[in-house]
Amino acid sequence: MRRRVYIAAMGVVGPWGRGIAAQEQGLIEGCVAIAPEHFDGLGTLPVARCRNIDSIPGEDRTITLLRTAADEVAHAMRRLSERTPPECRGVAAATSKGSILLFVEDRAHIDRHFLDFPADLPARVLARRFDLRGPSQALVSACATGLHNITRAAEWIADGRADFAIAGSSEAALTPLYLASFRNLGAMSAKGCFPFDARHDGFVAGEGAALFVLATEDACLRAGIEPLAELRGWASASEAHHWTSTKPDGKHVASLARRAMRDAGVVAGDIDLVSLHGTGTPLNDEAESRALADLFAGCPMPPAFGVKGAIGHLMGAAGSVELACSVIALRGQFAPGTPGMETAAPNCGSAHLLKSAERHRIECVLKWNMGFGGHLAGCVIARP
Repeated sequence: MRRRVYIAAMGVVGPWGRGIAAQEQGLIEGCVAIAPEHFDGLGTLPVARCRNIDSIPGEDRTITLLRTAADEVAHAMRRLSERTPPECRGVAAATSKGSILLFVEDRAHIDRHFLDFPADLPARVLARRFDLRGPSQALVSACATGLHNITRAAEWIADGRADFAIAGSSEAALTPLYLASFRNLGAMSAKGCFPFDARHDGFVAGEGAALFVLATEDACLRAGIEPLAELRGWASASEAHHWTSTKPDGKHVASLARRAMRDAGVVAGDIDLVSLHGTGTPLNDEAESRALADLFAGCPMPPAFGVKGAIGHLMGAAGSVELACSVIALRGQFAPGTPGMETAAPNCGSAHLLKSAERHRIECVLKWNMGFGGHLAGCVIARP
């Protein structure tokens, strides 16, 4: 029998700041945390940096941000661990780029850092910190990395392989090499991020991390923890279309969403809010708009939102930080606005995007993310 999966705690750090309260304030006020920054060889580019988190000498910033997010959930992890043996505790966490910053800035000592370079380092760091000896994986799927790790951990809990798990992702790769690669692809904007807006011409890079403590109902009760939300259903898929481009018709995204809703036992009419990928690139925005029109044909279109216009594209951390924003909206009973959205771009008018946050009754939220290579991940969260 499939067990229900609950979000017992979450920790997040991003351009809006550290902790749940900072994200909630950013969502409600629509604060834009993107600012110009100079990079050698590239000039000035808009980026979204975690400006309140200092780098630690000798440690990759990806791990510094991960540790900061882990601090936010340490209390819940301790309470759950007191009543759960180590082999029943899981971890699923990764970064989509590996420790690029450490590699670029300290190439003279790459032999010293070799074991700290792979993308599975977040899972290893968390396993050692919290003595997690159950299932352990680090799934790398470009910008869908965060959501894929979270839903993988949910599978372990649902099928009985773990009683609780910590899952999420971290990314900090605001380096000239990394930014130049995406600029050469024509995917980055030199102006700012304007998802679904007529001005959209690319994404803005950002950094951040988010971790979720997922647990069974019994584990939460034993630890005296009141869940934040239920992770009710999920799905993953591949577009199998192009290395970097999204198929504009959005049919694969709509199909993914239907599978996630079917897994959650809900239909389109049950969805009260949609958390979009919303990169601000014309192809992505058109595909998501068409997916929404397809998915909600025949029923009222729920409000949808995206946060990349405010905090940039956090790459591998996008799915985890954005899911945290979705949980905050669910608990606060409001639909966030989409910063950067003023006048809908052609082929993007079907999405019900708010310019600012509004009070809204929310029972179920649909979330999806899309990554280079056609990686798709989606889930449905609900009030516990």
